[in-house]
Amino acid sequence: MFGLNISNRVLGLVRTALIARLLAPRDLGVFGIALLAQSVIEIFSMFGLTSALVRHPDDVEPYLDTAWVISFLRGLAVAGIMVLAAPLVAGFFHQPAATDLIRILALTSVFGGFLNPAVVHLNRRLQWGGCRLQ
Repeated sequence: MFGLNISNRVLGLVRTALIARLLAPRDLGVFGIALLAQSVIEIFSMFGLTSALVRHPDDVEPYLDTAWVISFLRGLAVAGIMVLAAPLVAGFFHQPAATDLIRILALTSVFGGFLNPAVVHLNRRLQWGGCRLQ
């Protein structure tokens, strides 16, 4: 889990550095607006499903299919909200160019909904200093 977390952070840093290198300063600001819109919608739509599965005292295998469907539907809902809210967000920041970028970025929420919830097995087996958390 530590390696997975570190690799996600490093890849995020590399992605941001590449985007900053490729985009002009004005375009980077528009991209920041799109990321901000996505982050706000993602945060307010979190269910805490992964945390609930990690803390569940019994076997979580019967719940993984349901968790995947909920995750996928959440991804679709977030994408739909982003597509509908794109003109409002762009208007709020007086950046009409952000509208299309927000709509394109909505696709990442759909793809994020496809993530396998079985990763909770790794969290459930996590050990701290020789003590099992399960």
